[in-house]
Amino acid sequence: MSDERKNGCARQNGRAQEGKIPIESLWLDYHGTLAHRRAGALKRAVERALGRPLAQTAEEINAMIERVRLEFDGQDISEDMEGPEKWIAVNMRAFGCTEEQALLMSEYVRDESNYVVSAKRLKFLRWLLSMFPPQNASGKYVVTASNADYTVLSRFLEKHNLHGVKPVSGDLMGIYKPNTGFYQRIIDVTEVPPERTLFIANSWRTDLRAARLGVNVVVILPQSVLMSPSEAISRVSGIKGKVFVVRSLMAARQVIVSNFTTIR
Repeated sequence: MSDERKNGCARQNGRAQEGKIPIESLWLDYHGTLAHRRAGALKRAVERALGRPLAQTAEEINAMIERVRLEFDGQDISEDMEGPEKWIAVNMRAFGCTEEQALLMSEYVRDESNYVVSAKRLKFLRWLLSMFPPQNASGKYVVTASNADYTVLSRFLEKHNLHGVKPVSGDLMGIYKPNTGFYQRIIDVTEVPPERTLFIANSWRTDLRAARLGVNVVVILPQSVLMSPSEAISRVSGIKGKVFVVRSLMAARQVIVSNFTTIR
């Protein structure tokens, strides 16, 4: 594994600017960035849907899903699929199951008991909110999710007393990632231009596409994704915003402090 893949950070500059970029709107991805899936949650969901145990380990199942998703990313049809629809198609191909079974497999993402927010992630979130403090409760600071229910996000914010942050979900808006309309809708509602928006996320597949609209994106690439940060960036075309792909929370903090600032 290369140094970049293990620890590094890749950067792509869509706009040439001197100094730090002022940020008025902060987006925070929920699934995978703030909340992590519990070990074995996907395997249990698959076994429940199929009605039988699987010989593969949870790690092997996750790796198989990753391979199938990469296959879909190489097909033009993947661009037209929204979150739930794509998950169903991926599950059907990975497990040779029916559409009904694939839908059941996908439902685990709506069960908040399958996810946990670590103390480290929560600390990182509070640091972000302190660096970009909301001036009011206008909703310029949002937690986004494609497949999670609006109520799940609302309970998360209430539980951790995250004031001035608004939940935004696919089921609320009727549009899902990776459709760029998902991101355009948030831009329209917050009334903040994309070049003054910062999105902290974890998926090069879906979240980097916000950069096509000019949103600045920091992707904390999961260790399970074996490609390098540079390779992840190269897979997304039409990037206009400033983009960083990193491997850790510490690296994310470093690039955020170095490149972005709040409007006081």
